[in-house]
Amino acid sequence: MTDETKPPFDLGAMMAQARRVKEQLQKAREQAAHVELEGQAGGGLVIVRANGLGRITRVIVDPTLIETRDREMVEDLVVVATNQALEQAQHTMQSDVVQGLGLPIPPELLRSLL
Repeated sequence: MTDETKPPFDLGAMMAQARRVKEQLQKAREQAAHVELEGQAGGGLVIVRANGLGRITRVIVDPTLIETRDREMVEDLVVVATNQALEQAQHTMQSDVVQGLGLPIPPELLRSLL
């Protein structure tokens, strides 16, 4: 293709596409705030809930676990359940956004956009 036959660069179309993507990302953020995901540890003795934005919304510790007075075990279970909930939130958000946009977005870039 010579310079004369190349289609002109359409900055307006590119800006419109960028606005649509930005609106879709904003909509995905709003929806993610209402999605609740859960991580569990110790057979359900510790449950951690997070929203789709990766914010912890609740931590539930079974009273029998507290009665053991094994602080280290409780701490470990909270960490495991929290990581599980956050991983689910990240995975769900990534797959929802990628599907919604129809664009293959690398996870590192997606985290910065959300």
